[in-house]
Amino acid sequence: MKKLMKQLALAAGFCLIMTLAITACSNGEKGNNADNNINNNGHRKQNVSYNKNNINTPQNQNGNRVDLKNYSKDQDKNTGDEDFDVTGKYVKENNNEIVLNINGDDIHIKKAAGYKKDLKGFKGSLKDKKVDVEVTHNQQLAKDLQPTPMTRADKNGVYERKHNGEVKVIGKLLSSDKSNVSIQVPNGKKTYTKTSDFKVDTDGQKVSLNGKIVRLEIDKHGKLKELKYNWVDQE
Repeated sequence: MKKLMKQLALAAGFCLIMTLAITACSNGEKGNNADNNINNNGHRKQNVSYNKNNINTPQNQNGNRVDLKNYSKDQDKNTGDEDFDVTGKYVKENNNEIVLNINGDDIHIKKAAGYKKDLKGFKGSLKDKKVDVEVTHNQQLAKDLQPTPMTRADKNGVYERKHNGEVKVIGKLLSSDKSNVSIQVPNGKKTYTKTSDFKVDTDGQKVSLNGKIVRLEIDKHGKLKELKYNWVDQE
């Protein structure tokens, strides 16, 4: 009888030791899972600090992530890995990001390494002025910012002057016939005679140009070389 009681005591002690060992291992595994953002089901926990790829994602004024493709009419946004453009009213910027107001939303866009700001002779404040920002296709980082032609244009519609006497003009297309093109600018109606090699560039789009904002390239003799349509000017 004494021998049987001794055997039972040894067995109970062994079971107790095993139970303690299993408990310790389980607690240690839970601790490691917590350190590695793994839950008890073996899945990664979803939290802001874990997914570092979201750091540069554009956001709206509420801190919600946004896809800039939904704010752009640039056809390049749907072609491979091409960079694409977004336009909006300039709000502000710092060393790390640009803020544009697009369709009433303040959109925060992180700057890419090598970001450039090209004012092209623009003077004054950009605040509330329309700008064009080129962003990278995947991460949607701002590569380049410049005022749109409408923002740079003077009251005669001139937004760029070249050293050879040529100018670039922007305005609303009023009429176009075999010989002449007329546009509306802040100072009134401007009419230009076409050159013999005059051409039209619609940026690959099928569009009716009448009533649209167009860009004109005028040679040093004051004649119209080219008429261009660009989606940026229509917004």
